[in-house]
Formats: sequence, structure tokens, C-alpha cells
Amino acid sequence: MRLKDYLLVIPMEDFIYVGYEEGIKFPNTEIISELLSHLKQGIQEEVFYSQYSNHIVKKVIEILEKKNFIVYEEYDKYEDTIFSRNFYYYERFKPTSIELHNKLSKASVCIIGLGGIGGNILQMLMAAGGQSFHLIDFDKVESHNLNRQFLYRVEDIGKYKIDVCKDYIMNFNPKSNIKLYKERIVSLFDLTRILKHVDIDIIIQCGDYPSNINSETLLACKELKVPMISGGVGIDFGFFELLDVEKIEKTKENYMVDNYAVPKGSFGTTNSIIASYMAHDITHYLMGEMYFSKFGRMVIKFPR
Repeated sequence: MRLKDYLLVIPMEDFIYVGYEEGIKFPNTEIISELLSHLKQGIQEEVFYSQYSNHIVKKVIEILEKKNFIVYEEYDKYEDTIFSRNFYYYERFKPTSIELHNKLSKASVCIIGLGGIGGNILQMLMAAGGQSFHLIDFDKVESHNLNRQFLYRVEDIGKYKIDVCKDYIMNFNPKSNIKLYKERIVSLFDLTRILKHVDIDIIIQCGDYPSNINSETLLACKELKVPMISGGVGIDFGFFELLDVEKIEKTKENYMVDNYAVPKGSFGTTNSIIASYMAHDITHYLMGEMYFSKFGRMVIKFPR
């Protein structure tokens, strides 16, 4: 048992503060100071209860538990894995870290377009523990992609993006489940044909073409009853929004942003910023937590 990793323990003259944005003040006594020191480092429950039986200590533990400040689960089997630091991040939420990790590892996502946004999202979802992917793309890696599509290398030029992505995923996590679709998405019928017999938790629309691909994806999601997130980057702005199934049903085609003018100018930092926001929304939605675009489309204006 221990205090959650993100919590601060700050001793003052008369009290000890425990918390982060909100906290608790305990009297600065020797026994409480020693108790909090042990809890910050972590201590086995049986050892703890053999050392502490004081009613004051029990009251402190009761208060900490009520604030959801104590964690009892252990991450030993994950400690030397890629995902170990994720578990400490998840402690800020109410479900256990292992529960949240399992939600992400079991989620099945579909990514349309593996360019500067889709490819970067894929990398972040993998690092968060995702391991079930349906990838749709028909493009090959070109030299001008490498300024913003960081999954690809010079030696990948001329290869199909989804083939490179498959190798990347399997090298990162051999337990991953991957389905590849080397196809162009022209209308909702292409998507429904590909995905109608597939269990998908969310569709991630990052393709540029055709110009109305966002609205076509919306129509497909209505039919499939699957949530979606879409986003894009202009020369000086970016946007994204996640629509859950309830919003999907209420959203009209003309609400979606069409890609009528995709500029040649595209920069690594702006693509990465939007991809990071989208990956954050995807992971937090799948975990059942709050996300940036829950209440509407987010538009990020990049300064000149």
C-alpha cells in the first residue's frame, strides 16, 4: 500500500499537506510524519498493520482512503515493460490502473489514413497499451512525408505505409492484432463493406481524400453505430473532435469539415500537436474519462 504517485507530501511547521490540486492538512506529529513517509515509499499491508495499531493512524488511513489517495495494487510484473510509467499516470483516475490498462489493451480501433496525424496517433496508442488495430491506407511512403510522419524512415520510401506500420507494430508489441486494408476510401459504402462484420470501438478518421471523407465517415459510423474522431491541420490551424454514438446520431453531414483545400505546406510540430490532442481524447474516451472535445469541436490556432 502507498500514496498515489502524483501526490505531494509537504511538511510545514504546524501541519503536513498531502494532496495535489486539492489536499488534506494533518497535524505535524512524529507518528503521522513517519506514517506518511512509509506510505510515500510504499509498505506491505501486513507489515504496516503489524507496526501501526494506533487509533490516530487508523483515522489518517481512513481519511486518505476516503479521498482515494491510497493505492493497494502492485505493478511488479509491468515494472520492466514499455508500459510501466502509464500505470502511475492512471492513478489520477478512480478506477485502478490495471483496469484502465486492460481497457486500452482490449480496445479495437480503426485508423483511416496513416500520414502526419494518423501515423503519429498510431504510435501513441501503441505506447498507451493499444494492441488491436484495423489500418486503412493506400499510399506509399514518399520523401516529403518524412518531415512530419515520424513513424517512417528513409529506407521506407516506396513501401506501402500500412506494410511499414505492421512491421513497426509487431516489433513494438508482438502480441498485437492487426488487420490491413490497402484500399482507398471513397464513400461510406467502402467503410461499411470493410467494417460491417468487425467489432470496432472507435474509428479514427485522418485521411485527406476525398474532400468529403469526414462526412462519409460520419454516415458510415451512423450505420455501424460506432463513435469516431476526426481532425486535420491547415497552414496555421488545426482541429479535432470526438463524437460518441449519441452525438453521431444527432450530427448532420454539413457539420463535418470538408478538405476542399489541402495545402502543400505542412509542418512536423503542428501535425504532432493535433495528433497528440486526438490520441489523448481517444485514450481517455476509451478509459471512460473526460476528454478535450467532449463538448464540441476544438480549434487550435498556431501563432505566426
